[in-house]
Amino acid sequence: MILCSREHKSGTSFTASAAVAVYSDDDTIAVIGNSATEDGEKRAFYWQDDTFVDLPPMYYTIDFEIVDDDGNETTYEGHVVKNNSEAIAMNGTYILVNLEDEDGTHAYYWDKQSYTTIKVYDEKYEDYDDVDGDSDDDNDDDDDDVDAEPDSVEISVPDYQMIGNETSDDSEAVAINDANQTIVNVGDGDRVIVYDIDNANSETLEPLSGADDIYAVAINDDGNIAGTSGDDAFFWKNGNMTLCGNLCDDQADGVSVATAINNDNQVVGYATNDDGDYHAFVWQYEDGEAVITDLDTLGGDSSYAVAINDNGVVIGYSETGETYETGSKTYNIYHACAWYDGGIYDLGVVESDDADFIFSVGVAINNSDRITGNSYTINDFTRGFVIDAIFP
Repeated sequence: MILCSREHKSGTSFTASAAVAVYSDDDTIAVIGNSATEDGEKRAFYWQDDTFVDLPPMYYTIDFEIVDDDGNETTYEGHVVKNNSEAIAMNGTYILVNLEDEDGTHAYYWDKQSYTTIKVYDEKYEDYDDVDGDSDDDNDDDDDDVDAEPDSVEISVPDYQMIGNETSDDSEAVAINDANQTIVNVGDGDRVIVYDIDNANSETLEPLSGADDIYAVAINDDGNIAGTSGDDAFFWKNGNMTLCGNLCDDQADGVSVATAINNDNQVVGYATNDDGDYHAFVWQYEDGEAVITDLDTLGGDSSYAVAINDNGVVIGYSETGETYETGSKTYNIYHACAWYDGGIYDLGVVESDDADFIFSVGVAINNSDRITGNSYTINDFTRGFVIDAIFP
């Protein structure tokens, strides 16, 4: 995690920053993450080799006329930068960000090296037709009127490119694979765009028949996708969508949600069983047949798979069957766990002298079986952990 404090263009201090993804190879290590303000704004950042790069929101062009005291009109053109940007994912070449722009929030990518210089005005000037001392501006605020070009600043910003040129609805970048293929969720689950940056090709995934929505969650290096449409987790390959099913005897009674996919086309998530509880599952093809497997729990009613690596190690969290009582409150205890080769392993909680950590969740795992997660107190105070897993 990288923590920083810096000044926003409005003068607001960013209170903290948290990493969301790490990329490393033999030559470098890079991190993307997001800073936060007390007002709830986010600002994305990119860090590599001790260099910190601000990833601001999207910029767009405005122009307005200024009439001087002699009646001469001059048109000025510049840019406005919005308030929110969020880093989402990264590979060796590109960073995916969701940026507030002129028309809402949309998914963009950046190649980590291309910049452009823009002249930035205050956002209020985008509402002006004319700016002068006679209050010809749209907002009719005499205090804002000027009879000369207002202050501006020239800044160098990343040369973002919109993913798939999807502008009719808001869009959210989700993931990118090593082949520079990206997935983007559009609207309120209206569709999924699969966009190949290298070839500028895109494909659209629509909701299943009878379903109201569709969301992709992950893409592997072969371009195969895991997601959820309506009540069904799915696996998508070469234009064909296969449902993962659920853990009920009568499939019509169940629900499943996908959370991740690995490069062996194993999909993980959670699904309801006949008792109505959610259990973690792994779905895969075995001998040509699609098979969904209940990963069970640590002794409680529910469990949830969050991620899977290429070794087939699944991580997530599970109720343990134990409870924690304080005052009049009773909490079901859940712990981070790992599933591997038919076994389930309780990862416990962080031990601390200054906080009583009761709960934990697994968050991510790499192909070296390094697991990251968080432990929580009952009031959601959090402490992260890293475990290098060694299985029997």
